[in-house]
Amino acid sequence: TLSECKTSLEAFEKKERFVGVRIDRYRMLMDRREERMRELTMDRSQQQQSSHSNSNTDDSSSDNEDDDLENKKLHNLKEQLETLQAKHAMDQKRLQGVEELHKNFIVQIEILRRRINDLEEKQEGIIVKRDECQDFLIAAAEFT
Repeated sequence: TLSECKTSLEAFEKKERFVGVRIDRYRMLMDRREERMRELTMDRSQQQQSSHSNSNTDDSSSDNEDDDLENKKLHNLKEQLETLQAKHAMDQKRLQGVEELHKNFIVQIEILRRRINDLEEKQEGIIVKRDECQDFLIAAAEFT
């Protein structure tokens, strides 16, 4: 079972490293998405402010086409932001699940390491006792 434990440990360490790297990459992507959402929020705020200032200054001469274009831009920004926010929330939940899996790998690795240490100590104890028995048998054979 010592060799089986070492093989399992190697497999779990590979999985843990792979999942750890993937988690780091997903976090980086999610950080970029958060930055994009902040940019969209700022763009939307600026669009709203500019459309309010335009409607207050040019009330009598405002072009309906310009207003429609501004409204479409605002609506588009709002949709993009809502889509990103929904995707981000869903991906955060998924990432939490993967992080739990990663934690379980780490726990299993630690359990396997402790088990291997325990088995190695037992193996060393058995080897010492075997050597003592061999020495005893050799000594006993010399007396007969």
